[in-house]
Amino acid sequence: MLKLILDGKGFDEDVCIKTANALTPNQIAELLKKPDIRENPEVSRLIPITIAKIQEVRARLVEIGKEFSENPPLLENGKTPLGVVLDGRECGTMTAPNADYKFYLTARPEIRAQRRFEDYKKRGKEQPFEKVLADVIARDETDGNNPLIPKPTPDTIQVDSSDLNKEEVLAKVMSYLK
Repeated sequence: MLKLILDGKGFDEDVCIKTANALTPNQIAELLKKPDIRENPEVSRLIPITIAKIQEVRARLVEIGKEFSENPPLLENGKTPLGVVLDGRECGTMTAPNADYKFYLTARPEIRAQRRFEDYKKRGKEQPFEKVLADVIARDETDGNNPLIPKPTPDTIQVDSSDLNKEEVLAKVMSYLK
């Protein structure tokens, strides 16, 4: 699916559904390691207005997330991990509703845009700050109005990272773990 977007071949709902149905948890894990997926401004802009609106694709990705969380791939040392960390708006509601801990990290749009702007700059994918901010705001609006994306559950711990650095966010999250 993402390859279709990145290759500029257009967006075809049927192809996206067939591709999603063929994906495995290990393929998703490998895909997410690729910088052109997680760090591409065009992918960030297009996903919520294309793939994220297809119920069949979302359902398959939730299914893959469940498979991954229940049977994570072995660590490099051959051992089974003690747990997994999942990243996504519906991980605590649909993918792993019974997770021991659910966190919803957020920050003011301007802060998130600044962080993304700096990240793009470090990776040589410079974008005007105003465009990055507009994209963040548009994504929030699109996702907020997408009926397929549920709101965080009442037992989700919400962490506003607007005024925190990475170490402070980690410390705050870790303070909740028993």
